[in-house]
Amino acid sequence: MPISYISPSWDRIYEMLIELAKRVKGSGFKPDLIVGVCRGGWTPARVMSDLLENANTASIRIEFYLAPGVTAKKPVISQAIMVPVKGVNVLVVDDVADTGESLKVAVEHLDVCGAKAIKTATIYYKPQSIFKPDFFIIQTEQWIIFPWERLESTRRLLDEAQKKGKPIDSVKDTLIGAGIDGKTVEKLIEFARHYR
Repeated sequence: MPISYISPSWDRIYEMLIELAKRVKGSGFKPDLIVGVCRGGWTPARVMSDLLENANTASIRIEFYLAPGVTAKKPVISQAIMVPVKGVNVLVVDDVADTGESLKVAVEHLDVCGAKAIKTATIYYKPQSIFKPDFFIIQTEQWIIFPWERLESTRRLLDEAQKKGKPIDSVKDTLIGAGIDGKTVEKLIEFARHYR
């Protein structure tokens, strides 16, 4: 079955993050530290830092995805948390809970490090995820192309099209169908083809 793509705009992402921050605040949970799961969680974590008015941020890097829908056997922490979390309330932020494996590993790691309380927040949640975030905005089964990974996704789609003997227009159609403006798609494809 072919993958269905969606690509929310920067403004749409920001609107969803405002709603996510409202849900965190409305729950009464007050994080002492906001941890972004690298790489997808960096941008949402930075915005949540602003919206929750909390400058205490850190990151944890967990590597799992090899390509859209293709994962390694299990996620690996390639960069552990670099700040003390013992006795601290932590909000872990990622862009999507897809398999849920990365969030699960992040929470387990922070728990072992002695965090007092750990809550998780994502923009999107997929029903097949083994880990359900405490806070999320949209449940979807689509593959999300976030604004901060459009070139990466464009390159993968171009490589896939080339392997299957499909025309470049099929990639354009996919990206435009996902919600990316046609002019931006043209620029992405030109950049992907000429700058490696």
